[in-house]
Amino acid sequence: MTAYRTGQRTPDGDNCREQGGEIEKSWYTAMHTVERNGKRFLYESRWEGGRCVKRYVGTGPQAEQLAQRDSEARLQRQLEQQRWLSLLPRIDAAQEPLDALCRHAKLLHHAMLLLAGYHLHKGYEWRRRSSSDG
Repeated sequence: MTAYRTGQRTPDGDNCREQGGEIEKSWYTAMHTVERNGKRFLYESRWEGGRCVKRYVGTGPQAEQLAQRDSEARLQRQLEQQRWLSLLPRIDAAQEPLDALCRHAKLLHHAMLLLAGYHLHKGYEWRRRSSSDG
């Protein structure tokens, strides 16, 4: 397995660079074919340790089947991601009433503590007011 540095060109002309800035993506893999001298070769690219690593997978019908399965799996992942992204606005809308309830409960809690003679010390700790505090 040959390892290429970020930004370095590989023999088939691809430029390895990290996707998404400085985030290390060791889970990111992609399969692609390269044609040389009329023959197609299948490679797998993945991020390991912050750099693009390419690995020769094979050639011929088995490699073509593997590439087809990989593209189908990628399509399924994209469809699943789109389904989740379409649910996000509904989740946010359902969460709004709960957020409002939490804000009101916190306000009621603070009011009860103030009426019971407590004060907020340093902005986060409730303490009972001493008689010398006034």
